[in-house]
Amino acid sequence: MAPLHFAPCYGWQKRALLIWLGEVFTGPYDTEYVERHAHVGRVHHRIGLEQPYMIGMMNLLRVELIDALESCVEAVELVPTTRAIERILDLELIIMLDTFREASQERVRAAERLATLGQVAAGIGHDLRNPIAVIVSSAELLKRRAGRGELDDKALKHVERIASHVELCE
Repeated sequence: MAPLHFAPCYGWQKRALLIWLGEVFTGPYDTEYVERHAHVGRVHHRIGLEQPYMIGMMNLLRVELIDALESCVEAVELVPTTRAIERILDLELIIMLDTFREASQERVRAAERLATLGQVAAGIGHDLRNPIAVIVSSAELLKRRAGRGELDDKALKHVERIASHVELCE
């Protein structure tokens, strides 16, 4: 069998690829299999690998595997075996693309949560402005009275505290 010629990669990548290929061709194709292989797609997404690169790598794998197959399988067996490889790699691609869809949906949900939080904060801010405006007006009236001598120093001190705290709230 001719060796597969993939782009240069680190030893751990080569080992991970060989383990993945072993599982692709031996199964069992159960829930744990799908979850393990979806993990590959999640890792691709987490490290920022864009979909076109992942699809390109899957196509490179497809070409290399079929080339290797053609060098060691008789012509009679070539078509059904090639179709089997195509199908299993298409399924793998679907699993990985589904992880990108999941991640995209999670980003949308996170954005919606932030938008909702922003709306709540804006609503609270709006609802607080009216009472603060009343407090500011009242404090201003009390300052005027203090200026005319209608309030003692203790009351004036409290009016000043109210005014400074209202500024903080605004």
